[in-house]
Formats: sequence, structure tokens, C-alpha cells
Amino acid sequence: MENKNKEILNLIGLATRARLTSTGTDIVVESIQKKRAMIVFVASDASTETIKKIQNKCNYYDVQISMLFDTNELNNCVGKGNIKVVSINDKGFYEKIKTLI
Repeated sequence: MENKNKEILNLIGLATRARLTSTGTDIVVESIQKKRAMIVFVASDASTETIKKIQNKCNYYDVQISMLFDTNELNNCVGKGNIKVVSINDKGFYEKIKTLI
């Protein structure tokens, strides 16, 4: 794995520990609608339905979306199991991640 990707995963983990993320499809959709989500990470191996749902919401609300990581990588960095969708809800973390993508 690239160093940039490792750094992004570390930042997602830090943001999660600081309670500045949302996890899970429905909770992330709510964050997008309430304009809290700055960027959304969708697992590259998520279901087509989940990917389409998140892409549509992100496009409508003009939120950046990334599919850099798979379910296993996202689960490891947020410390939860079976997470397919994570949003960063903090401008500082978003700006740092944006420079790495």
C-alpha cells in the first residue's frame, strides 16, 4: 500500500477517535443531507446498491466521494466491523485528506 493511502487511513482513524466521522450507510446519508459530511469513503467492494445510493446523494449535495479502500481497510481504521461507508465531518481533517488524494 502506498504511503499516502496509509496516511489517509490514519487520518480517518484519528477523526473517528475524535468523533468527527459518521459510519454506516444510513447515518452517512443523514450527514450528507445535513451538510456535515465533507468527504465520503465508500468501500470499493460495497454492493452496487450502496455505491449507487451514496454516489447519488454525494452528487446531489456536492460532496466529494472516494472509493480508494476496501471494507477490510476501512474496518481496520475505524475499529468497527463490516463498515462500508465512512464520512469525514470536519473541515481540518478533510483539507489534510484532500491534499493526499
